[in-house]
Amino acid sequence: MELRLASRKRRFIAHWLDQLYCVTLFLGIANLLLLIPPVAELFEGYIADAVETNSAAVSGVPYVFLSIAVAYNLLYFSKESFRGTSPGKYMMGIAVRHKGNPESVPSVAKLFTRNIPLLIWPVEGVVSAVSSDKRRFGDMMTDSIVLKIGKSKKLLLPLTTFPILMVFLTTLSFNTTTSSSLAVKKSDAYKAATEYMYNNDFVKAQIGEIQNLGDDADGQIEIKNGYGKATITISVYGKLKDAKAELLLEKTPDYDWQVVEFTLSSEP
Repeated sequence: MELRLASRKRRFIAHWLDQLYCVTLFLGIANLLLLIPPVAELFEGYIADAVETNSAAVSGVPYVFLSIAVAYNLLYFSKESFRGTSPGKYMMGIAVRHKGNPESVPSVAKLFTRNIPLLIWPVEGVVSAVSSDKRRFGDMMTDSIVLKIGKSKKLLLPLTTFPILMVFLTTLSFNTTTSSSLAVKKSDAYKAATEYMYNNDFVKAQIGEIQNLGDDADGQIEIKNGYGKATITISVYGKLKDAKAELLLEKTPDYDWQVVEFTLSSEP
């Protein structure tokens, strides 16, 4: 059998396609897990603690992100478990094979081990660039090679990758916005802001009794050495009309959050 080594270009494109596919899949799984009430409550509690102390090093938050990183890497390292090819490699018409027996696929354990050095991918890139047979360190560890076994899926590639890219960008944007809003809504500053509005006679005079608050809470909260400053924007739905409230709050080690500036503008 004639060996047709996969080009560095194909391997590079396959690598980043796999990153896109795996991240999108991982975000989808994470969002499904957050639909489970106990998981959602745990995540919300971590976010609230991190915001209130202006640090991630509370309530096990580092362990949460470490768990996420480990879970993602387990998924990514296993990407070639089926016949030595991954979604990205399939699109580029390449696959992992034994160096001594090109018709044989390495074991699942070897395929997994082969990807661990990608944790230091810049080094892997340099090794592959200078290697005469285009092998990176992971290939050398597991006595494997990457072969060209077919043509790249030039038609299928844009038809599948573009929708996945759109899903990835939409999910990422949604998660970023949702996490930011959730962090604000779980903070003591937000609680102080909403309590202020519900008891404010000026708000009642302008929009009537507050019926509900929007889910699009936004803002920035900073706390250092017990001193804090927060800016919070909330959509307010009143009995007479709706409005957008913008509040500036401050706190000290001796006093909880207090509103120091407040504006209310009618929503169009």
